Amino acid sequence: MIIAFLPIRMVPFNPAGARAGDKATPPQIAAIRRQYSFDQPIHDRLAIYIDQVIHITTMTTGTAD
Repeated sequence: MIIAFLPIRMVPFNPAGARAGDKATPPQIAAIRRQYSFDQPIHDRLAIYIDQVIHITTMTTGTAD
């Protein structure tokens, strides 16, 4: 799980700017950074990522009736 997280987050890339598009204003880019936690330190983003993976995994591994 960490192997999938770190390489993607360590490259010098602005995902908020890419998501916002070419005509985005700085406030729009800042809002996207906050929405997707890009403004958080990498250890906080890793904790959020692990929590989301665990949440998704537990939702999809229920028993079938």
